[in-house]
Order: sequence, then structure tokens, then C-alpha cells
Amino acid sequence: MKVLFRFAVVGAALALGACFNNDHIDIANMSPAGSEFQAELHRGYSELSKLEYDEGDWSDGFTFSTKARQAAEGQEVPPELVWDWDVPEETEDELYQAHDTLGYWMRMGAAERVPALMAQAQVAFDCWIQEAEEDIQRIDISRCQIGFNAAMAEVNAALKEKKMVAKPAKKAPTKESHMIYFAFNSSTLAPSSMVVIKD
Repeated sequence: MKVLFRFAVVGAALALGACFNNDHIDIANMSPAGSEFQAELHRGYSELSKLEYDEGDWSDGFTFSTKARQAAEGQEVPPELVWDWDVPEETEDELYQAHDTLGYWMRMGAAERVPALMAQAQVAFDCWIQEAEEDIQRIDISRCQIGFNAAMAEVNAALKEKKMVAKPAKKAPTKESHMIYFAFNSSTLAPSSMVVIKD
């Protein structure tokens, strides 16, 4: 009886996994209907959900595939909230700072100006927070954290560069006055005046 029960549980788990996997494939194959940023989010979250499904983490796989579907449908998909996850206390401050950094660049219009980089940063942040909650695979935590920091550095560099190469504002014309001199009691220009006239 125990053996039959074990097989039933395993069979149900495999069926559930197959169902989630098929759902993930359908979502990954969707044609994004929104902005370039949302299209990049769709791609990133689809890849992230596949990683979680492949590890047998159906809950987080479903979370990220849902975000991939929402992005493909053109919905607004914000990054995860730190307080919604049970992350270790020693990583909380760093994650809150990272979330604030994402929010700052969103307000600065980075999702429209450098959509691929911002989507990469957001997906990496969600990956980081999810792996931090699991607190099992240190390599995966570092991979996601490094991915976030690298994307944010590129966003910062790209937007600073765009700012530097912006067209300079046109200067208003300025009025200048010059003095020219003539020889005493004569209409002959003094040699110094010829230089002024030439300039």
C-alpha cells in the first residue's frame, strides 16, 4: 500500500510538473504586445522561470512565468517587493538599496531610454531576491546579484554618456563693440585699427 501511495505521489508530481512546463512553453512563445521594455521583461522572466522549473521549483517558476505573461500582454510588471520575501536579515539592507536604485532609474525614464538594460536589471533583482530567500545556493545568489550590479552600472554609464553627447543649447547672439583709431587730423586708419577690422 505504501509503495502504491509513493508511486501515486510521484505520478502526481510528474503530471503537475509537465503541466507547469507546458504552461511555461506557451508563455515563452507569446508575442509581446507592449513596449520594448516589456518585451525584454517577457524574455528575461521566461528564461528565469525555466531555470526554476528545471530545478523543480514550481512555485517560483510559476511566479516568474506569470510575470512573463503579464509583460507579454503589455501589463505593468514591477520588481518584487523585499518585504514580500522571507530573506535573511543580513541581506535585507542591500536588497532594499537595490530596489530603491531600480525605482530611481525608473523615475528617470531609463525603461524607455535603455529598455534592455533596465529589464535585465529588474529580472536579475527578482532572481537575487528569490535565491536569497532560499539561501541554499550561494553561487546562484552571487550570479543574480552580480548580474543586477552589472546591469545597473551599464544603465548608469549609458545614461551619463547620452547626457554628455546631448546637443549644446544655442547661445544667444552677443553684441560686441570695438574702437578704431585714425591718425591725428587724418582719415588714415592707425595700424592697430586694421587688426581690429580684419578680426
